[in-house]
Amino acid sequence: MAMDLLPGGDLQKYIDKTAKKGKEIPEEDAIIIMKSLLKGLAYMHRNNVIHRDIKPENCIFADKNDLSSLKIIDFGLSK
Repeated sequence: MAMDLLPGGDLQKYIDKTAKKGKEIPEEDAIIIMKSLLKGLAYMHRNNVIHRDIKPENCIFADKNDLSSLKIIDFGLSK
């Protein structure tokens, strides 16, 4: 089995890190993240895959400096 290295951390860590600084996620960042997430979900649904466990811990950044590098992981409950 081969897997991609995703060193950017998960979305939950990004949310926690931002909140720890006493800030909210900037609207521009939220737009990039949601666009990436929705593109991934649309791709799965076009291919008849339902994830069934979307949560911040299951969204990983491939690059910590690129919010559009979001990947969806953990297809254990998918159908």
